[in-house]
Amino acid sequence: AIKGTESFTPQSRSVRVTQRTTHLTAYPPRKNKRASPDEGTGGDDYDPVLDEPQGRRGDARNWIEKSSPMGIGKLVEGVLDVTTGEKERSTDGNYDMGVNGESFQTGILSERMYDALMSVASKRFPAGAEIPSEMEDVYKIYAMDITAKEAVKAALDQNGLALAIDDPEAGQDEGLWGDIDAVYLIDPKTGKIEVGTEEYDSFDTAVQEGDWEPGQPYNFVVRNVPARLKEMDVSDLLSKLDPDGQLRNEAKEKGMTLPDEDVACLRDLEKDCVRRTKIAPYETQDADTVYKGNGKKGYDIINRSDLYVESGNADGTESDPMLMHVMDALVSHTCLVVDLTDGGTRFGDALKLSKMWDNASNFFETVSSNDDVLKSLPGMKTAEGAGSPHAMTGFASYGDGSMQFLETRVERDSRNIVPKEITEIMSQEGVENMVD
Repeated sequence: AIKGTESFTPQSRSVRVTQRTTHLTAYPPRKNKRASPDEGTGGDDYDPVLDEPQGRRGDARNWIEKSSPMGIGKLVEGVLDVTTGEKERSTDGNYDMGVNGESFQTGILSERMYDALMSVASKRFPAGAEIPSEMEDVYKIYAMDITAKEAVKAALDQNGLALAIDDPEAGQDEGLWGDIDAVYLIDPKTGKIEVGTEEYDSFDTAVQEGDWEPGQPYNFVVRNVPARLKEMDVSDLLSKLDPDGQLRNEAKEKGMTLPDEDVACLRDLEKDCVRRTKIAPYETQDADTVYKGNGKKGYDIINRSDLYVESGNADGTESDPMLMHVMDALVSHTCLVVDLTDGGTRFGDALKLSKMWDNASNFFETVSSNDDVLKSLPGMKTAEGAGSPHAMTGFASYGDGSMQFLETRVERDSRNIVPKEITEIMSQEGVENMVD
């Protein structure tokens, strides 16, 4: 079919001669309408399988269809695959779209986009300097691309789809979100395709050859737009459960937080559930069920003396057996079990440690059983003379006593313990045991 381009019919694709170029496209003509009885069937390409409703949706102004090498495909879920004859649920993938500039206000939006770009660009040049004309064309092309992308996102949303670009920065460069196949400039006064203009194959040619100016509406055809099913908004889900808003109002009166106030969509809700699962405490192991290793990577005990510097090699380097034992224990269990008695040959420090734990246990038992003792203890505060604001002394109790903390410091000169109030609970001997 040879004709001049006078109206926006993006779905009718063929060899066409215009005032400037001859444009050969790779897509078959698609009128997307039934032939009249007088026309017969030979001149019409309407197909009840490929067109309504399995294929293209829309009309001559705005349309969308699944991309394929032949420019045909299915859009809705649960439709018949014309190749296999089977029903498939397939809505994710690439789409071809025809967008009408008047419907999606590409003129108004492009002008706003261009003004914003120029406002930023002007700051990169000295005061009073003019922006080079070639740079202005670049910003015009970018404004057209951004505007078209926003129009496509709105059109996809109307069809229950969303642009499938996970990284917002990935789709900012021109053309990365789809392949522009045709651009038609609209006369702002008539709202129709400009008389005597052609079909431009990119935004570059529309600006450089078509003299497009920001604010001028334009129609366009874009192909291979990556899209997927739009995620259900939590607010939409709640509106289905509470159509009249009565439950929402009752929740607000009671000061309750609704799910859509914290979570925007079901994917965010899934991530929140996974996060809560991973941070939940795991069940602890007892002495019978804990992993004890296979002879070298379990909770093997190391003697205290083996960790001394003097136990290293004669040249001052670390002992390899000791080093491997420590590393195996830390890698496997993040802890090291040390025998302070060195195999039962010395007990002094082990007894001191045992007394410290006994005194600490007696202290918390006394505090838990006597409210007067609990009230006599000072609260947490920054330790006097400490070099860090995080050095604290005092007592704290949370959750009705389910968690209790005692922070102490030792005065090195007097060997007294701070806070001094715990001396009355532990006795002087108990305090000495803690200091030791």
